[in-house]
Amino acid sequence: MAGAKFKVVDPSRPVQKEPKVINWQLCVLCQVDDSSKLVVPSQNSCAEKFQGYAKLDALLQDFDSAGVLSSLPFSVDLSALNDGSGVYETLLKNSAVYHKKCQLQCTDKELKRAIKRKPKEKPPNNSPVKTRRLSNGFDRTKCIFCNKGVLKKQALINVTTESNSARIIKYATTLKDRDLMTKISGAHDLIALEACYHSACLTGFNNRIR
Repeated sequence: MAGAKFKVVDPSRPVQKEPKVINWQLCVLCQVDDSSKLVVPSQNSCAEKFQGYAKLDALLQDFDSAGVLSSLPFSVDLSALNDGSGVYETLLKNSAVYHKKCQLQCTDKELKRAIKRKPKEKPPNNSPVKTRRLSNGFDRTKCIFCNKGVLKKQALINVTTESNSARIIKYATTLKDRDLMTKISGAHDLIALEACYHSACLTGFNNRIR
């Protein structure tokens, strides 16, 4: 076969998974074509008709950050819901629709349940857990945004993904949030710092970015 080209694949490198292709005519969450009624925000006359997109964006990010995105009863690929402009903007541009029953699976209540069900990782034996406060005032036992610990209806969630860590560090500077910038001064990895947050606080931070 003259002129044929072959691609050499390194078996030691992980195979990159192709992002899921979204059919924007179906429920953006479950992608199931059934007779269930779809919520169509673009056809709503309410002034805040796209708030559902914002809430969905924030909560999916929370599920992902907490490492419990796979706990949802349907498979969600965040990379497929983000064309580079952010999940909210991507949903908006594609006039995304969804089942109400699917949306109700993405709530703070369900997030807390999923976190409670998640097996807790034991810290390594050589990792001292005594030092909880760093020299710059960063306290691992409190929310990185509001400086409060576990609240009655708000559990603390650890930063567990590199994308979320990088996003918080980047936008703390963009928003000129001096308090947050002081806490994470010089930090490049909030996962290693064991930073944590309340779901509502992260949502508020994300809303400030838009």
